[in-house]
Amino acid sequence: MGTGSYRICHLTTVHWATDSRIFHKEARTLYKAGYEVHICGVHPRSETIEGVHIHGLKPFDSRWNRLLFGPLKILIEALKIKAHVYHIHDPELLILVAPLRLIGKRVIFDSHEDIPCQIYIKDYLHPQIRGILAFGARSVLAIAKRISSHIVAATEGVAQSFGSSSRITVIKNYPDLSKIDINLLNRPYPTRKNWIVYAGLISDKRGIFDYLDAFQQIEHQDAELVLLGRLYPDDILDKLKHHPRSNRIQYLGEVNHDEVFRVLLESKIGLVCLHPTGTYETSLPIKMFEYMSCGLPLICSDFELWREILDKAKAGILVRPKSPTQIAEAIDYLLNNPNKASEMGASGRNYVDKIANWEIEGKKLVSTYQRLS
Repeated sequence: MGTGSYRICHLTTVHWATDSRIFHKEARTLYKAGYEVHICGVHPRSETIEGVHIHGLKPFDSRWNRLLFGPLKILIEALKIKAHVYHIHDPELLILVAPLRLIGKRVIFDSHEDIPCQIYIKDYLHPQIRGILAFGARSVLAIAKRISSHIVAATEGVAQSFGSSSRITVIKNYPDLSKIDINLLNRPYPTRKNWIVYAGLISDKRGIFDYLDAFQQIEHQDAELVLLGRLYPDDILDKLKHHPRSNRIQYLGEVNHDEVFRVLLESKIGLVCLHPTGTYETSLPIKMFEYMSCGLPLICSDFELWREILDKAKAGILVRPKSPTQIAEAIDYLLNNPNKASEMGASGRNYVDKIANWEIEGKKLVSTYQRLS
């Protein structure tokens, strides 16, 4: 069967259909490889974008409604597509693996994170409930491993949570370098704005209050903290508005993929100072590699895995987790030493050019599908 007649359908009720990993990387890569690609996911309407057919689902009005009704709703939509392979992205949709396999479909589960460990850091769950759900998640994942056609894992750590198997492929969420405007990338580093940027979920555990405290300590009064992403919880916005240096904080909200790169290419420093919580210490946050792809020197939490990456990439400064003072000192050092900052940024870009980019990971994805088809 030729790839053109081979139909793939990505399924998600958690992510937007135009999610960075699902649409911009996996779906577009598979379409370019000649497959017919569909996505059932949250989107304002059904439409075709860059050759990928999106079947828009309305957002669920609550987490519990999504958990209770999402699987059936998306299954009904998915069966209309009559795909050869269903590529599932949410753990709550694992309930669909068995029925899809029973009707002869191949099913890939794409595990973006270590699910049992993530359950333990869900603040909205009672601690005892977390333990029960984590145990249940391990049991479900064990079943999913047995009956899924293949498992895709976003990191080696996530893959290890499934145990060893020839049916597991690690496909890392590295940046798509084709999205980078080379003319902006090649501008002299000193001509960039004095923006210190953080992109991603904006929350306590991901360092937002450390960044705010650090900004009260830095020497450079002209520096601005630029934030892109969703606030969790929403009341963080009030804290941003009432911060003593609120006039030097820009909250740009959730912006599209291209706008993220535009902002990064105008900035001077990228922040990724997560707390040592859950799986963060063994994660590979996409923001780290997107910063490097845009020539930004990094300020990162000193986790063992991240230290190994920065030792190789020579792309930034490690700081003690939850230390606003060290973050402030690192910001001042990089702003006071633009030549060194530029050197780190160029070294990071060289690292992603050679090692940490989607072109390499995309080939692994296509190879996985070739084996399945």
